[in-house]
Amino acid sequence: MSLLNKGNSIYPRESAGNYIEEFVPTAAPEDTASIVIQQIMDSAREWDSLTYIYVLDHDKRPTGIVAIEKLFAAQATDIMSKIMRSDIKAVYPYADQEEVVIKAITGKLDAVPVVDSEGRFIGAIDHDSILAILHYENVEDYLRLSGIRAVHPIVDIAKAHAVDLVRLRIPWLILGLIGGMLATVIVNSFEHALEKEIALAFFIPVIVYMSNAVGTQTQTIFIRSLSLEALDVRKYVLQESLVGLAMASVLSMLIFIFTVGYLQSIEVAAIVGLAMLASIFAAVFIAILIPWVLSRFRKDPAFGSGPFATIIQDILSIVIYFTVATLILFH
Repeated sequence: MSLLNKGNSIYPRESAGNYIEEFVPTAAPEDTASIVIQQIMDSAREWDSLTYIYVLDHDKRPTGIVAIEKLFAAQATDIMSKIMRSDIKAVYPYADQEEVVIKAITGKLDAVPVVDSEGRFIGAIDHDSILAILHYENVEDYLRLSGIRAVHPIVDIAKAHAVDLVRLRIPWLILGLIGGMLATVIVNSFEHALEKEIALAFFIPVIVYMSNAVGTQTQTIFIRSLSLEALDVRKYVLQESLVGLAMASVLSMLIFIFTVGYLQSIEVAAIVGLAMLASIFAAVFIAILIPWVLSRFRKDPAFGSGPFATIIQDILSIVIYFTVATLILFH
């Protein structure tokens, strides 16, 4: 078993190298459990991490890991190559920190080994750091969903000057305002439908809200799926289409029943129900299309969320709503 300490290297922000624990136990494939346990106990200082013992070949390349609890449960004569888990996934120190989380989740690992460009072991990223990265990435995604691009570290945004916060947030809000203005113009262009049936105005908020709610759910799940695995987009779209159609059918039926009971108007209920069915179904495709296009152009799909997607869904929902109303009222 050897002790690894490669010194203080500087890695780019948000790279895996910033989280490397260097003083971790390693062993050779032929080492017995009793030898490894004794060497762990004889260490002159506390280990940075004791989640796994990393089994390295003669070239210092990781071939497997042994969980600390499995080591102590093994027979004294058991060798590492017999009790190790060999399906490990390592990362490079210059890899994006999000890749560490992906490796940990997909590989069901509590710690992730780090290797250099030649595949030699240089340390590990432990579960505490993995959780810290996951928290950081989640906060970053939430800020993006709010239309805030994190130019500085997330922790700095919380402490930033008011002027900086305004500068970060106002562009997307202005875009949202422009979208709202456009929606107002669209509603005004359907004034003839509102004049014939004023009750249509009552349901604009619920149509827009439900489309956004379904769209946000769909987009969040899709972005996470894009990050964690290679997707068969066609299969995924087909599945989400069926899910979206089922949700849209249930919600539109409920709003139809409510409208009939509330306004005693089958005509208005039909307009509201059909519009909700179509707008929710369309929201599913918008929610998938935006991040998919961005990912195809190697852009972060999270930037397509939030205000941008909301504007599109709002305008589309209003257009669908009043188009259905016009077709039914003036058929």
